[in-house]
Amino acid sequence: MKNINSDDMVTVLLTAKFPWDKVNEAFIESEIGYHKNPVFIFPSRNRRGEPKRDIPDNCVAYAVGKHGSGIFSLIFSLISILWCKQWWEEVTILKKSGKMRPYTFALLVNFAWISLLACRNAKKHLLRNGVDRNQRIVFYAHWLYDPAFTALLLQKHFPNSIVVSRNHRYDIYEQYARDKYIPMRTLFVREISHHFPENGDGYKYLVNTHGIAKDKITIARLAARDYGIAVSSNRDVLRIVSCSYVVGVKRIPLLIEALSQIGDIPIRWTHFGSGPLFDESTELADSLLSPVKNIKYEWKGAVPNPEIMAYYKDNPFHLFINVSESEGVPVSIMEALSFGIPVIATAVGGVSEIIESGVNGKLLPQYVSSAEIAENVKYFWNVSDDDYVNYRKNARKIWEKMSNAEVVYPEFVDCIQKLANSIDR
Repeated sequence: MKNINSDDMVTVLLTAKFPWDKVNEAFIESEIGYHKNPVFIFPSRNRRGEPKRDIPDNCVAYAVGKHGSGIFSLIFSLISILWCKQWWEEVTILKKSGKMRPYTFALLVNFAWISLLACRNAKKHLLRNGVDRNQRIVFYAHWLYDPAFTALLLQKHFPNSIVVSRNHRYDIYEQYARDKYIPMRTLFVREISHHFPENGDGYKYLVNTHGIAKDKITIARLAARDYGIAVSSNRDVLRIVSCSYVVGVKRIPLLIEALSQIGDIPIRWTHFGSGPLFDESTELADSLLSPVKNIKYEWKGAVPNPEIMAYYKDNPFHLFINVSESEGVPVSIMEALSFGIPVIATAVGGVSEIIESGVNGKLLPQYVSSAEIAENVKYFWNVSDDDYVNYRKNARKIWEKMSNAEVVYPEFVDCIQKLANSIDR
């Protein structure tokens, strides 16, 4: 990164683990190259060791989380919670809401500790790199969670700045959170300059539930890079792919159950992704799918995104499936569409914004049965070759219109730049 001048606009990107994690937050890797200002990247939940992802030359990343912090910083940040007025405000809100429980209190303590520690370390790195306290700064939180709180804490030290936040799924919808609680909602609504939910459903939720003013919120979709169109093979075997973290909300067992009910179609299913329920899911697959002679399956586990894209390119699939109970707008679906792969997905979150039933895939109800999933899989086996080719063409066309990184991200960066230009000198 070049030396910072006092007139430079600086972007400070607050993430969870990027670029220290080679699997999670892959979508940031697609976006980061479109930011032209000097960019500091601060992950609050970084892993040990060196960064796992490459970043552009105008970017620099520092570990500001628990791993990489000295014992004094860890203890000081924990104690400093007692002097954090935003934390005490949230304790009061938690009590009045009737949600004060051992879990929610522990969550709030950890939330504040992570944010205060990240703020302390990030401030140190900014000053050491020549960032002036009066520098024009955009604090860009990639989650409406502890990165957003870190951004607001940093703003107190760099007053000539704004805070913007990208919003996804788990950081928006309280009904899917444990005890229906996500910390600091009131603070975020009041103090963040602009919110960027990734889909219309998130936009409506934040406006209607939390009363965010419409001039402070803009839909900003995620996007997928163009890796080219995969060559489709004959459907002598129906090649299905899924890609997700293996957790309850993704409902991988439901997909396994659906596939086990298809006894008359040769199927090859490949799943990318790991997670807490990985072993349980593989055991279920062994139990339900191994006895079914027409189905073969493969668990790829956690694989870096570039390797997944290369696999899509070299091993054409006929169908991508996502049966999540809740979503934002999955980049995994956008990536499949970019290769011309039709998609079967539940109509949750913003999925219906990029999937049109009968055009580039099939939409399923949120609480779909395994039998309904199986029937839709069979549809793509029985559909005529001409109709199937049209599904593939439309998959690519809708990606080009809605989810092409080369279109979406420059528009988003330009929007942030316009907001930043409003900062008073």
